[in-house]
Amino acid sequence: MDKNSSWPDRPGAGPAGGHPEVLNRDSMRPDPAQLEAIRHGPGPCAVIAGPGSGKTFVLTQRIRHLIRSGHAAPGQILVLTFSRSAAAEMQGRFLRSAADHEVVFGTFHAVFYRILRESSHDSLKLIDPVSRSRYLHRLCELHPELKTSVEELQLLISRSKNGLPCRQKWLPALVREYNCFLAARECLDFDDMVLRCLSLLEEEPDVLSYWRDRFQWILVDEFQDVSPSQYAVLRLLAAPLDNLFVVGDDDQSIYGFRGADPSTMRRFLEDYGDRARRISMTVNYRCGAIILRAAGALISRNRSRISKDLRAGAQEEGSFSCRLFTGRRLQYDFIANALQELTGETVSSAAVIFRTHAGASSFLQVLQDRGIPFDADETVRRTRRAETSERQVLLDLTAYYRAGQDLRSGGARRKDLVRIINRPERLLSGSFLTDEVMTRERILQYTVFDRDTVEEMMDDLFLLQRLSPAYSFRYLMDSIGYRDWALQTYAQKAGRDSRRRRDSAHRIRRFLDSLGDAAASYPDSTAWYRCLQERLQQDPEPEEDGRTEDIPVQTAEREEAKIHKDSPRRVRILTMHACKGLEFDTVFIPDLNEGNVPSRRALSSDQLEEERRLLYVAMTRAKKVLVLTCLEGTADRPAAPSRFLEPFL
Repeated sequence: MDKNSSWPDRPGAGPAGGHPEVLNRDSMRPDPAQLEAIRHGPGPCAVIAGPGSGKTFVLTQRIRHLIRSGHAAPGQILVLTFSRSAAAEMQGRFLRSAADHEVVFGTFHAVFYRILRESSHDSLKLIDPVSRSRYLHRLCELHPELKTSVEELQLLISRSKNGLPCRQKWLPALVREYNCFLAARECLDFDDMVLRCLSLLEEEPDVLSYWRDRFQWILVDEFQDVSPSQYAVLRLLAAPLDNLFVVGDDDQSIYGFRGADPSTMRRFLEDYGDRARRISMTVNYRCGAIILRAAGALISRNRSRISKDLRAGAQEEGSFSCRLFTGRRLQYDFIANALQELTGETVSSAAVIFRTHAGASSFLQVLQDRGIPFDADETVRRTRRAETSERQVLLDLTAYYRAGQDLRSGGARRKDLVRIINRPERLLSGSFLTDEVMTRERILQYTVFDRDTVEEMMDDLFLLQRLSPAYSFRYLMDSIGYRDWALQTYAQKAGRDSRRRRDSAHRIRRFLDSLGDAAASYPDSTAWYRCLQERLQQDPEPEEDGRTEDIPVQTAEREEAKIHKDSPRRVRILTMHACKGLEFDTVFIPDLNEGNVPSRRALSSDQLEEERRLLYVAMTRAKKVLVLTCLEGTADRPAAPSRFLEPFL
């Protein structure tokens, strides 16, 4: 942009829901802070861009200004983002206002790969995700005592390679095994690519000189998410001109598990000292003033942050509320009722944001029961199928222990017996189960065939009551054979893909192991049965009649597809990490209880501050309506609301 550019007085309107930059910000008049950032000349510059402050607008207009003012040739400009979709969106935004195709837009990994490919003679074959996943799965199987998943192990290896602290003493050995696996195949992973690019630029002055001359102007989006090694590469490439223009917000740094460090923005200002220009974009054009004040009250509790004074630029005040419920089902029913009251386009601009995929997946059944169309990514759907399998395990175990208790005190319920007679497979038809409640004598009286098998099942049920929970659980798993049956049967419901089946079986095995560990802490079978009941009550899915488990996964997916086909307007169901960069008119954030938000894994002060930033990011997705919900429990089963809700309760 040059000084003679004209700017319309009012922004154009765009579709609601999705990326905020879908709103036609390219036709907006920049505010003073935006204009200062756009017109910044040579030298380092850090733009502290709060949520909804128009950072993508500033980046695209700055590129235009650099070219039109004569500061830079298009081919000298490098724009770095963290995802291909973000790079493609920014490039598309820029090309709509300019025809310069020589500007390079790319992700960190894509650009670093290009540098290595064009300047290094080493093998640059990237490990394919399937082979990597299979090998990590094998490592998890070889080391079951570690009790870690493929996803967790992958993140830990990445943190280790980036020099970030890891508490697991066994991790270095597994990293060495993983590196040997890569070396044997002459492959790299993404972390190796960054580290090798850094080594190349440090060790080859001619190569460094070439790329410095090639990219004399570097612009970085979401700078708060860069890792220390990525930042080191950026500093090498930008020197000695140091035309490094970074845009970010340390309050939105939520990828610590990937190596992101919220202090990087402060380090940038310290490293470049007085030479660095600092610009704060503090007008939030997304959130209503009431919503912005609530988000500010939350994030101000973090100590390790750059202080900001955000102001609302939106015309609407918006609304904010925090509600408590005695049970999870009541909480989900409240949200579902509110969603059903939305009409027209307001439905597609509503979102329910959860802390985890498991939490999001547990809500999908509520929406399906109500006929509320929804959009959820494949990870949430896969988690839903896995959660369904784990729920079926709980239903099976509860039926076993309840049937044993009921037989001892009188008669067992027919639906419990129907559920367990062929779990594991006993080849029983169930024709002898004629009454709603049946005693042992009544069962044997009506048994015509397979009397020995039925008597053995009755003896097993009685034995489960006489043994301690730890031994009865082990007896059910191994002697009765439930473990093998569950691993084979429920893993098959993950689909036809063999890798998914293996992952599903691994999750079920870990779930059963965790139940076995829990059983050892209960004094008798009655207390253990009560524990299983409580775990079931925490899950809102209404499947306790013992029939839903027989519906194939494909049928449930067809039900969802039918609802979605009939209603194109859908509510978004997603996680806090996935909501970054999006905006919605109405946002619900449920399950804000201790152990979930913040996560029970967040132990250090740094981890707790990242959990608070995660909630802050989710809250600042809301434009007009923001509703936080949590459980307060009952006198018998109290629940602790998240400590982050203290300013609102």
